[in-house]
Amino acid sequence: MNFENPQQSNAEGDSKKREKSNTEEVAKKLIESGLSNYLVENLYQFPGIYHRKIALQLMLSQKYELLVENLNKFEGLNHERVALKLIEMGKSSCVVQNIDKFPGLSSRTRKLLLR
Repeated sequence: MNFENPQQSNAEGDSKKREKSNTEEVAKKLIESGLSNYLVENLYQFPGIYHRKIALQLMLSQKYELLVENLNKFEGLNHERVALKLIEMGKSSCVVQNIDKFPGLSSRTRKLLLR
């Protein structure tokens, strides 16, 4: 049996959504303000943040090296997809120079790096 007040549960859920939204907005502002290094170094202080969104924002802000050098700090990232996105963006050299950060790349992706 559930003894929670439904209105209280909804309020808590809304509060968590707002908190997550605010956290993501702060992260975006840090990137836009040139404080990407601070954000990446302190990712653990942003609970609930989608690391995939942050990784994409870093790529779109041309912070490729920062992302690749700190891949281990990002949870839930598919390194194959990151490598493919970097190749697509013309940054295959970033993957090649940091190949140790991309273990287990498929033969297809490795062939793309040779182009």
